[in-house]
Amino acid sequence: MIETPRDAGFRMPGEFEPHARTWMSWPCSTEVYAGHLPDAQAAHARVARAIARFEPVVMLAPPEVASGARDSLGTDNIEILEVPLNDSWLRDNGPSFLTGPDGLAAVDWGFNAWGWLNEDYGDDAKAARRVIAEAGARRYAGPLILEGGGIHVDGEGTLITTEQCLLNRNRNPHLDKADIETFLGEYLGIDTVIWLTEGVENDCTDGHVDGICCFAAPGVVLAGSGDLTNPDARRRTERNLEILKSSTDARGRPLKVIEVPENAEPATYPPGLQSSGHMSLTYINFYICNGAVIVPQYGDPNDTLAAEIIAAAFPDRETVQVDSRTVAFGGGNIHCITQQEPAL
Repeated sequence: MIETPRDAGFRMPGEFEPHARTWMSWPCSTEVYAGHLPDAQAAHARVARAIARFEPVVMLAPPEVASGARDSLGTDNIEILEVPLNDSWLRDNGPSFLTGPDGLAAVDWGFNAWGWLNEDYGDDAKAARRVIAEAGARRYAGPLILEGGGIHVDGEGTLITTEQCLLNRNRNPHLDKADIETFLGEYLGIDTVIWLTEGVENDCTDGHVDGICCFAAPGVVLAGSGDLTNPDARRRTERNLEILKSSTDARGRPLKVIEVPENAEPATYPPGLQSSGHMSLTYINFYICNGAVIVPQYGDPNDTLAAEIIAAAFPDRETVQVDSRTVAFGGGNIHCITQQEPAL
């Protein structure tokens, strides 16, 4: 019988728990960013430098662009690790770190580029193994296709995900909901799974939960209020909020749900990108690091209001807004390009 992380006493901590460092990947895909790649690299550098004020950052970069990454990032609290890559979303192709009595472990999930959205993903599928080795963590091979942006945990046995993503036939067609819940329990230490329905509209990730909501603390969830001018977005948001407000966590607590607005002004992807049409600029896709919350900034009228609501949920952390609109051109945002390694 295979020993699982739960057997060995491991669990996945909440993102708000102390970190050893943050892992990121340097943008390198002209397929994703087209002519906006230099701007996307500049945006990633802004995010990395903001985090590096509070904790160390390790930036994975393909050898052929590592020199340019060093020039953009500088060296203060940011390390460059040369690793072959296809894309820059380490939240999704990176590992899920765990802590337990024996120290640090990590789950190396299967990765198929969001249901074969991209043809070339072989290097990305191997990146988690390299990260795990560099971190000195015990590696567990995950038994399903799973991207880190598809889950949020509270560190106390509760996980939130969406049916649109984890039950999608392009991920794990041989598994049903009960199978997936069993694997999440055994590999992340989860006792309760809260299933939302769909993610934001026009989402190339098939409904990642990190565009919808996240845990600010055990029992406390920040959730996007959605685009109230869009009937489809309103339907999705209302259903997900209804589920969250009627759910209890693994400790039996009703969830406290704090709503955060989305962008007030409509946004669309620029021509020539892999993604097209309506662009959801959610503020929920922020990243929690030691002593700070790194929040997207879009030049939108709701930038200040959203940051104020998020800051109120994290009174002991500094709220740092970073211009990340160009990151959104690739289909994600700040949370999607970061991966926390918990402190022991």
